[in-house]
Amino acid sequence: MFSWESYHELYERDGGKSREAKHNTLKKQAIDEILQQGGLDAIMRFVEMVEQPDWVGNTLAEIQDSRFDNDLLPKFLAAENTTRRNFIAGYIWIRFKRLGWSWYDELDKAQWSKQQIVQFFHCLPITDEIWRRIELLSPEIQTAYWEKVSPTFFAEECDENYAVQKLLEVKRPFAAIKCLGWTQRSHREREINMSLVIKALREALNSSEPIDSLDTYKVLDLIQMLQNSTECGEEDLFQLEWSYLPVFQKHSEIAPKTLQNHLANDPEFFCELIQLMYRSRKEENTKETTKDQETMASIAARLVETGPICPGMQDDGTFDSKVFTQWLKTVKEKCEESGHLEMALYTTGKLLAYAPQDADGLWIDRTIADALNQLDNEPLRHGFEIGIYNSRGAYGYTAETAGNAEKALAQRYQQKADEVEMAGFARLATTVRKIADRYDDSAERWYQQ
Repeated sequence: MFSWESYHELYERDGGKSREAKHNTLKKQAIDEILQQGGLDAIMRFVEMVEQPDWVGNTLAEIQDSRFDNDLLPKFLAAENTTRRNFIAGYIWIRFKRLGWSWYDELDKAQWSKQQIVQFFHCLPITDEIWRRIELLSPEIQTAYWEKVSPTFFAEECDENYAVQKLLEVKRPFAAIKCLGWTQRSHREREINMSLVIKALREALNSSEPIDSLDTYKVLDLIQMLQNSTECGEEDLFQLEWSYLPVFQKHSEIAPKTLQNHLANDPEFFCELIQLMYRSRKEENTKETTKDQETMASIAARLVETGPICPGMQDDGTFDSKVFTQWLKTVKEKCEESGHLEMALYTTGKLLAYAPQDADGLWIDRTIADALNQLDNEPLRHGFEIGIYNSRGAYGYTAETAGNAEKALAQRYQQKADEVEMAGFARLATTVRKIADRYDDSAERWYQQ
């Protein structure tokens, strides 16, 4: 009766609420029989044999015999045996559920250790009342409680901001992030203190908690919440997005919008990224890079690859050709001086794969097309070609459709090439035809397989 297998067997046989009631009845009958035969000692032997020891504790507590309280508490609160800790947690949960705080208040706790008191509180449903009572105890007990408490499944009336502050005080920012994520998922964002969100995300960057306990999905959810809030400054968002760039790359559903906007409108920031990513032509190739330099180069590359980013694009989705023209001019000047011009143009070209269409209906903005068409901008065109290929993303095939997508893309880019050639951008047209020819060749290879 004390395993999920037995529970599911009843479901298949009886189903619904009748299963629940019957399962409880059978558990009580089993515990009554064991008590009659061997008392509490027999119960504890039985606990070691079952799959769900907490169910044994639940059922024993249902009997509502207070003599068990003194026999079990606080003895098993300090048990090193996980099975016994689960048993006592189940017992406390039901006793508290039935009798409330009056039961706790009447327990003789004079000889309880600090550890046992903390463990008792950890066995209770998490409510504001627990936190109020913890505040009345010694600082050591308060610290021990917050060092181990679960950061989720708080009662609805709980003040999560208070919990987050306490978790941060005991250096548990990963747990604080889980707590904030739990609140957010409960559709209570308006109750969240944004300064605590920022603090938790910052402190998580240097936390000693196990890295696998950081919920990266919740990290991005919280950053997105900050992006949509008027309470978070641009500088804070910039730093957080930069620090969590590897997470953005891992989960592409949410974008580092602040960084992308800086990249699209601040040419000096873009030049800094290029200088992190590539060695200057003015440097000796024999010069070794440090580990920190390699890390920064990797972060910079992640930002450039997050896409879709196009220089000159504004927050409201419009394109400013004057911003783009000045942006490109500055990039050329700065990177020519630093020895990074070729790679800067190549990288810019990849970004231009996300160029908007022109106001007159041409598939690419004419200011961008003109830049791509310039004689001395061959690296820009090469980067554009690679960016187009990369923008396709992941794709799959079936035996029936293999090659069809490539053929359609070849036709689309052939038409685009014709359009920009008619508009007077011959060099750009040549590059776009290369893209069409490559897709055409790929389609033919699929058809021949």
